[in-house]
Amino acid sequence: MLKKVKKVHFGPSYLPYLLVSPQILITLVCFIWPAGHALYQSLLIVDAFSLSAEFVWLENFEVLCKYEHYLGTSKRTVFLSVPVSGISNPASFYRCISSQTRYTCLIPKPTNVSTESATKKQKPVQKNNQEHHHYGIHRFGRCGTGLRPARP
Repeated sequence: MLKKVKKVHFGPSYLPYLLVSPQILITLVCFIWPAGHALYQSLLIVDAFSLSAEFVWLENFEVLCKYEHYLGTSKRTVFLSVPVSGISNPASFYRCISSQTRYTCLIPKPTNVSTESATKKQKPVQKNNQEHHHYGIHRFGRCGTGLRPARP
């Protein structure tokens, strides 16, 4: 028999929009606006002193594609970038899929968990990594004391 689950509804909140708005504003001002302006400028022919501009549509791109150096550079860029993304993306997806839990690749693993709060199911390899991390923090003086802890 199916059990009926209560659904919780939250009222409208503007806080998430308020928190994300600076990031959206920076993205628009620093990336989208300059990219749009550059694309618009590439459709113009401007005189030497930038006093007048003529809208020529794609004529600049037609002239650009006739240059052998430009085409060679474009082919070389595609030749080098496609294999890099073709190897790295499947490798990262495989890492996510092959991990024990579904979201392991999205959530960073805690490395500074004390021995008392660690669970009994914890693997010895992870415990060893935590000890090395703890040792490294103390060695470089990031815990305030700057003293080297005693080795077990």
